[in-house]
Amino acid sequence: MGKLSLTMIVKDDAGLLVRALESARPFVDEICIVDTGSTDGTRELAESCADRFAHQPFDDDFASVRNRCLLLATGDWILVLDADEQVFAASRDLRQALDRPGVLAYELAIRNALGGGRFGVHRAHRLFRRRDDLRFQGRIHEHVGADLQRIAREESSWRVETLGSVRIEHHGYDPQVKDQRAKRERNLRLLQRAIQEDPADPYLIYKLSRELAPSEAAEWKLLESAMLLLAESETLRRRRPWAAEALSVAAMAWARSGEAELAREAAREALAAEPDHPVARYALACAQRSAGRLEEARLLLRQVLFLPRPSRGFHYDDESHDLRVRLYLAEVLFELGDTDGGLQVLENALRRHDDRPEPRVALVEALVAAGRAQEGLRRGLDWLREEAAGPSLLAACAQAADQLGLTGEARALGARGPPAEAPRCARPRARGWWAPGTAGR
Repeated sequence: MGKLSLTMIVKDDAGLLVRALESARPFVDEICIVDTGSTDGTRELAESCADRFAHQPFDDDFASVRNRCLLLATGDWILVLDADEQVFAASRDLRQALDRPGVLAYELAIRNALGGGRFGVHRAHRLFRRRDDLRFQGRIHEHVGADLQRIAREESSWRVETLGSVRIEHHGYDPQVKDQRAKRERNLRLLQRAIQEDPADPYLIYKLSRELAPSEAAEWKLLESAMLLLAESETLRRRRPWAAEALSVAAMAWARSGEAELAREAAREALAAEPDHPVARYALACAQRSAGRLEEARLLLRQVLFLPRPSRGFHYDDESHDLRVRLYLAEVLFELGDTDGGLQVLENALRRHDDRPEPRVALVEALVAAGRAQEGLRRGLDWLREEAAGPSLLAACAQAADQLGLTGEARALGARGPPAEAPRCARPRARGWWAPGTAGR
């Protein structure tokens, strides 16, 4: 039976470390920890808990520290965990996985707590065989993927599998756990330094676009990364597990700006890599709408609503994605002239997401556009009595009042909050949202 080594790098994690270690201790044979400069007692705690311990000052290179920890390990297999994570598994399943012949590494599901009860899931190579030629790469967002791919090409007997019976719970994105501002500033610094060293690396540029606050600069970096990906050979692009996500997001951005052909090319490449991924299919729907192919967009959006969550591929927030698709489908139906169908989709969205403001705002706007402003105003005012008045809902109600000729009421509603855009839930085109009968325009 293979010996399993836990490897961790820590810094100022005294309040988290014990929980992480307790989650892993039933499964591992050895605990290896590298501290990178703690000042809160983490170093002493880690040294007392670890079988093998080292200290290495952080030099703006996560791969370097990860690889230092790999050198401490003596097991046949490596399990990588951070202090803000916990591992959950059935002991027998994990042990059987270690004895499976021909497996070089396993992808594990990482369930990220995003705060407010929301979660996102992605997969990463966190369980792999200990080999001298298998090392982390990357100053930030470090990974072993490049070495795994190289070994699998050179030694065809090896394969990488997904291990669904093991998952890691990650709390580092929860604002209550970590100072996200300090983490983002660190990540930006490291990404900018890494890009100076390799200015044409599409992965680093994409990660920079995600770390930047939403802005025109962030979108430019996203599109720069996508253009680099599209210029690569299909073989190279398929070796990048993150490429489908980057191309999907870029396709939505290009669709918003009316670059329909680029949007369609990016979305199709994303779907070629992840054929069953709901977000990639949604991105193609955005691209088709941008090209005026509304019926194709409608069919794709209907498909997306019934696609199961993929067993692998890039992560996304289920709830937000479902809401985004429904609001977007309603827009497409209105453009096709199917007002009743669009309203029904919004009613369904409201039932499924009754705790979110977006479907309420959308429904008030849609009722106004459908010539039912009185009903829209009545329902909007009812919602305003139930909750704190959000600026988007106030603006929608003011629009309804204005259409009914209630000028004074419209002004009063508008004065209750600052001007706001109606929540667009990643709408891919800047056009009249509720524009019945505009198919082919």
